[in-house]
Amino acid sequence: MVELGPEFRERVKMPESTRGTELYDKALDEDVFNHSKFKHYRKERRLVVEGEGKRLTDIENRLLLALEGKLNRIRNVSELCDIAIGEGYSPKLVKWHISQLRRKVEQNPKKPEIIITRRGSGYMIIDPSREVPVGDNAEGENDMEIVHFYHGLTYYPERSMGVVNGQETLLTSMENKLLDLLNRCVNRDVTLEEFRTHLWKDETEVNTGAIIKWHISHLRRKLWLDERKHEDSYKHPYIREVRGVGYRLVDPSKMENSNSSAT
Repeated sequence: MVELGPEFRERVKMPESTRGTELYDKALDEDVFNHSKFKHYRKERRLVVEGEGKRLTDIENRLLLALEGKLNRIRNVSELCDIAIGEGYSPKLVKWHISQLRRKVEQNPKKPEIIITRRGSGYMIIDPSREVPVGDNAEGENDMEIVHFYHGLTYYPERSMGVVNGQETLLTSMENKLLDLLNRCVNRDVTLEEFRTHLWKDETEVNTGAIIKWHISHLRRKLWLDERKHEDSYKHPYIREVRGVGYRLVDPSKMENSNSSAT
């Protein structure tokens, strides 16, 4: 833990009441932060998103700085409150300012893909163009986690977790194995026989097709983007059933490339 020095506070206009916090990434010492979706001019408290300039308030600037300091990792609400607003303020105020920040950063603030919420914990900024440090190994160097990004979905296989429209959803062991195989074969059909071999190594004689279908149905519900209750008549945005064959994982932004037999 380190105390933020007066020069840093002055440069980002951070209040003197701000408590000590984790050591910031080296990127925070730079005046410009380059995200794959925006540029953050920290000293000027300004964003450029798709060529459009947007001004930030002092608090929005501090929030963005704090989130950038733990890129692709969670910054908890109490931390954000102390860093960006000041000790003793309500977490609800952080939530309100995050919502305002999303209006300036996200293409669709109601379905965020950049500033992600972890319920009961905090927020993080995701950048698909950067690796995700998940911890320190014995040599003190960062281990890197493999993370897969689709339109509206972020998949963390090592954590058995998906983030859909900014909301986390935890996967069971079976659901994670199914999604992992689909992810490895993205945009191509995965047959029921391939699922059976991947899951059971040819060591079972039970009705594996029915088991796979049951777990896939639960997985599809967890990854369902639409607020409407899932019904079979709707096409799933990610996991398509290929009648008589198996299933396929597709990216909603590339739906036109998917086979018309998939539902």
